[in-house]
Amino acid sequence: MLDREVIVAYAAKQIRWLGPLNADSALREVLEAVSDTELDEHPLAYRPTHQRKDEPWRYHGVLRSATIEHAGESVPIQVLVVKSRTKVKLDRERRQTYLERLTDRLEEIQGMLNTRRYKRRDYTGSQIEKARRGNPAKGLVDVELSGADGQLKLSFQLNQEKLARAEAMDGRYLLGTNDSNLSANEMLTRFKKQEVVERRIKVVKGPIRVRPMFLHKQERIEGLVFVAMLALLVYTILEMLCRGAGQQITARQVLERFELLGAVYLQFGDGSVLKLPSALNAFQGQLIELLKFPDPAAYLRPQVADL
Repeated sequence: MLDREVIVAYAAKQIRWLGPLNADSALREVLEAVSDTELDEHPLAYRPTHQRKDEPWRYHGVLRSATIEHAGESVPIQVLVVKSRTKVKLDRERRQTYLERLTDRLEEIQGMLNTRRYKRRDYTGSQIEKARRGNPAKGLVDVELSGADGQLKLSFQLNQEKLARAEAMDGRYLLGTNDSNLSANEMLTRFKKQEVVERRIKVVKGPIRVRPMFLHKQERIEGLVFVAMLALLVYTILEMLCRGAGQQITARQVLERFELLGAVYLQFGDGSVLKLPSALNAFQGQLIELLKFPDPAAYLRPQVADL
């Protein structure tokens, strides 16, 4: 989530941005002000890659203007109120799970009232608070503990008004940007591409496996980051070349297929050395030919720079 401080800082640096927003205070009002009818009238053309073309639209969105304020600074932004059909289902299932978890525990406490430690009001109250703590659905259930020690009564019920307001927001979220030239569909499409970036970050931590190092100097930290980013660039280019050659294979799979490729060094009595690459299998030979890479033996021969 982009917070207000970051958004104001981006504006000061004239950096363009696009990302999810936390629906607090004024932005919450923007989220709630758009009706379901208006959202239904504005489907977004974005489709996930796995969605069939004959399926109905999954996303709807309406553009609004808003102002972000922080430390005396005001920044105008463009906000997209998005409603996802998939997220509607997930939000409802998630809320139901948390409601059941809370009410089951409250029923359990209710059944133990005025026995053992549950005779004491302070202990019972602490158990109720523990059941509510960290539960996103706690605001939807009204709980009342009354009576003195040994004569406690616990009642709770679902607040239908609050539940209705929560259900009205199911599937909704906010995207913001300071680029007013972006359309609603462009905003959603570009935002959905974040998964590509996140997968690349996962690659840095996974297949590339840059050796963990504990560095203290700024220049050495920058050097390590540069090496990691350079490795990621090579990794990405390799995958791009494979796709361009019609090979639907990931760079990780390529590295795994070439993992056992090695070289043999033979040193003779006269001091001469012969370097030979190991034999290529069918896949390795075909891929090298498709990508127009030099034969592995070329990397074992001394290279003379052209002056």
